[in-house]
Amino acid sequence: MIGGLLEQMDERADWDRDWAGARYAAFLLGYMRASEAAPVLAQFVDFGHHAPVGYLGRGPAWRDNLSQMPAAWALVQIGEPSIDHLIKRIADGEVGATSDPVSYCVRVLVELRGIEDTREMLSDAIAAEIDAERRERLRRALNNLLRYSADYARMRVDPGRRTEPLRRVP
Repeated sequence: MIGGLLEQMDERADWDRDWAGARYAAFLLGYMRASEAAPVLAQFVDFGHHAPVGYLGRGPAWRDNLSQMPAAWALVQIGEPSIDHLIKRIADGEVGATSDPVSYCVRVLVELRGIEDTREMLSDAIAAEIDAERRERLRRALNNLLRYSADYARMRVDPGRRTEPLRRVP
């Protein structure tokens, strides 16, 4: 079942061809807490918001709209197994659906571990990284965290009160 859901959303063409199908597949993987889906979900962490990128505004991504970003939401539900994949996604620096997929990765890390632990994880990743370009991408993510830490802290959701994105689906 997990393999079938991944096939619905594991390539950019899947999101372009069937946005709703890819979106619901990502949500279902989160509901299932499918840790084996974490690498793919991390690649599409900023996919799924069907509004223009400018609508998201400046600063940390997806302000108070956790359920608008299915892959990000799913990664939060999966929890700890997604952390290494998110840090790798930041270091890889691939372009995503928005102009700033890094802020989505940082937001998920903050949701999972809090600001201080995320700062420490990014600092450790910077220290361990050999490649200068990857290290610089990680450094930019750390700067993003430090610059918007008050916003990230305000947006962090109490795990007991996380929204159910499919609750409003007709």
